[in-house]
Amino acid sequence: MKNLIIIRHAKSSWDAPLKDIDRPLEQRGIKDAHLVAADCVKHIPKTFLMWSSTAKRASETAMIFAQNISYPIENITFRDELYTFDDYKLEKIVKSFKDDYDNVILFGHNEAITNFVNKFGDVLSIMSRLRALFPCNLMQITGNPSIMAEP
Repeated sequence: MKNLIIIRHAKSSWDAPLKDIDRPLEQRGIKDAHLVAADCVKHIPKTFLMWSSTAKRASETAMIFAQNISYPIENITFRDELYTFDDYKLEKIVKSFKDDYDNVILFGHNEAITNFVNKFGDVLSIMSRLRALFPCNLMQITGNPSIMAEP
């Protein structure tokens, strides 16, 4: 894998007493996901794989992005192990991607995403894109050899 785009799920709802994994997006999250997806189209490579956590809020965010970038929803890979808040677990998952994957778009959760980006992202990029820490934003990491290496 040469290019990784990490997207934190959009704003989720806390209105109903649900298990964390079952929390859906709130209306603001749905709107924000559409806005960010429409804005990021120019940064999306021509070919890519899309992987998402199985949590409802992450999978809904992935489906909104798929709609906005004309990616078939049935091609999204939903992975239970991406429902993690642990950056070391996320790192292990990313390092397990096959080398023949040039571009992967991954939908997941904080704190895993924030800590992962802080470890592997370009510091100048992180400083100028602190919004990556907030709901429904993305960070792109390109050609970082320490991500590509097996754990």
